[in-house]
Amino acid sequence: MALTRLSPAETRLDLGDEWLIAVMVTSDTTGDPIAATTTLTATDPASADEVTSVEALATGVYQAAVTVDVAGRWIAAVAVAGHGVATFAALVEATVEALPTLEQVTTYLGETSATSADITDALAAETAAQAAACRVPATYPADLAQALKRRVARNLAARSVPLAVLSSFEQGGAVRLSAIDAEVRRFEAPWRRHPIG
Repeated sequence: MALTRLSPAETRLDLGDEWLIAVMVTSDTTGDPIAATTTLTATDPASADEVTSVEALATGVYQAAVTVDVAGRWIAAVAVAGHGVATFAALVEATVEALPTLEQVTTYLGETSATSADITDALAAETAAQAAACRVPATYPADLAQALKRRVARNLAARSVPLAVLSSFEQGGAVRLSAIDAEVRRFEAPWRRHPIG
């Protein structure tokens, strides 16, 4: 018995979309579609599992629909009793409301030599970096907003720090910025993604 994906193994969806997952089960000997007991388990970004009903569209063709109501990476596993599992992944993106604006970030920075273009560039980069490191809800919370502003300030400050300073003996006395900002980590702690396994 062979299990074949009919839906893409990986996809991107928007928050609230319906994720359609389809497979085909065929006989090892004839290659013809055959009936089988099929289940689907969807795991949301918080590692909560939900067993979803699977519909037989035709002999050997099965489909399930999962409403993705949490932003982040979802995993779905379609199991055919005694004959294997096909896995699928979906990255669910939220339209985030109330992200800090350029004006709000500029006010946070106070007196600065950074141009609007520099701040815009840093804000875009740090928004993406934060989204990669944290589960960002659809309504942006105050702690993540504070962390993002601080990320931008740190980004701009780092631009003026040389990568290394050479002594008079040309021995590289490297100047490094810490990779960890304690305040950013404190504000983002409740939202940080934790690798599984």
